[in-house]
Amino acid sequence: MALARVHGIVRYFHPSDAVETMKWNPFLVRAAERMGTVASASEIGPRLEEIYGPIVEGFRVVPVGTAITRPQGEGPIVEWRHLGYGIDTDAASPYVSWRTHYAPVAGGKVKGGFFQHRGEAEAPVHAEPVMRVPVAAGLEAHVPVSLPLSAAKLSDARKAKLEEFAAALDAVPMAGDEATRAQAHADGIAAWNVARHFYPYWDVVKVDWEAGLRPWLLRQPATLTRDQLRDSLRALAEPLNDAQGEIADPRQLRNRAFLGISVRPAGERWVVDASLAPDKIKPGDVVSAVGGKPANAWFKERMALISGSAQHKRWRARYELTAGDKGETIAIRFTRGKESFEATLTYDQPRAVHEARPAALQEVKPGIHYVDASRFDKAAFEKALETMKDAKGVVFDLRGLPARDAVTLASHWVTRPDSAQWMFVPRIDRPGAMSSASWSLGWNVGPNATLAKAKKVLLVDGRTVGYGESLAGYFPAHSTGPVVGAASAGATGNIAIAPLPSGLGFIFTGMRVTRHDGKTPIHGKGFEPDTVVAPTLEGIRAGRDEALDRAVEIASGR
Repeated sequence: MALARVHGIVRYFHPSDAVETMKWNPFLVRAAERMGTVASASEIGPRLEEIYGPIVEGFRVVPVGTAITRPQGEGPIVEWRHLGYGIDTDAASPYVSWRTHYAPVAGGKVKGGFFQHRGEAEAPVHAEPVMRVPVAAGLEAHVPVSLPLSAAKLSDARKAKLEEFAAALDAVPMAGDEATRAQAHADGIAAWNVARHFYPYWDVVKVDWEAGLRPWLLRQPATLTRDQLRDSLRALAEPLNDAQGEIADPRQLRNRAFLGISVRPAGERWVVDASLAPDKIKPGDVVSAVGGKPANAWFKERMALISGSAQHKRWRARYELTAGDKGETIAIRFTRGKESFEATLTYDQPRAVHEARPAALQEVKPGIHYVDASRFDKAAFEKALETMKDAKGVVFDLRGLPARDAVTLASHWVTRPDSAQWMFVPRIDRPGAMSSASWSLGWNVGPNATLAKAKKVLLVDGRTVGYGESLAGYFPAHSTGPVVGAASAGATGNIAIAPLPSGLGFIFTGMRVTRHDGKTPIHGKGFEPDTVVAPTLEGIRAGRDEALDRAVEIASGR
């Protein structure tokens, strides 16, 4: 716990050049190993100083209330500035981190937010140059967070020591197919600190983040498989209530395959809604057991590892069943009326199976057109507009991830030029996700009147997340028409990805997104439909899309 409390503040807020040169992942594994051998409270302070002393000057662990030793030096004051989580990000990310009077790290020199903020951000924000960090009963760490430029620079002797230290870190064993307790602790402490200092929704989720870490650390066994480590980290991150949050394993993604069925939540059950072998497994078959465990218990266990709103968790849980390692099998028991049967299915499909829908662009009823954003083709849509311009109604389906060009649809929904700023990248100047300002963004959409006469209806549910929710926001913002289905997931805005020591990645929503008033949050809530449609077992068995049927009725004026 003492290591966790200190690590993120040193890693992300100590302004020394040493912070940018350190190999932090093996460092943290080594630090977890060293702290794991502490035998008494009296050893905590000396051990932390032993760990961090070689890297950053001015780090001390002292009795609470000990006088601060102010850093000495010349030149302008150097402090960290983070527009979101700008460490380890790629060039396409809007996030960027830099030290004042330095250029951004990670090649982020061309990012607009940096230029927008650099002038005002150069001024120091810390009233005290050294932060007091409680680490254990009666002890606090003193961590410099504001340094004169000369003190942030490294002497030749200091550089040589750091190079020697970095070389020693190359010998630190890192997690592979298995992880030790120390390696697991390193991953957990890394992810916990990224969330603690960069997650933008602490005022919304209101969770005691520190209270959850201690039991998590205690639960880690002597060794874990890689899958066990991932699930353990997912459980740690679950309270963030972030439907875009995940612990990703690049190895697993490369070996991903799918079952030949699709299932969907329906009330308290999960029901087959599509099958590549309908002679054996039919739409409407209810999943009653998975791997010999009752379905409700199996899905409950999986949902405990999924972050996000309740409506998102139930949809996300279906992928826990239908996606797996290529070639692996799973035994599933199904119920069909009074009958029950078991099937052993193989993960052998290259793509997920989806429920039946109309064609991506289709006139589903005279004068009523259907547009599926997940299969959107801009050229085909623009060609179809000639036919659709006289449509009585258009149903837009956002139940899933929209295709890249689906952003085009927003111009057909807005009734006036829309320059609303509804995405906000926080500028984090102080530990604990303390934001001083934000970089505001919007899509600046202009209206296209081609479909102005048509009655427009939007379909959403718990699969509407991320880009889908950003697009959906234009519909209620302009009172374009009724929304039908179920509540959307409640998480959108660009993600950030923090690589963990094991090679797993901690993914989280890195910016604040609101409704178009710039104030009302949608995180964890989503967009509520005007007309709620709960699919029935009978409807699924009959092959009906009851939410779409209702949307078509409304678009028809009924």
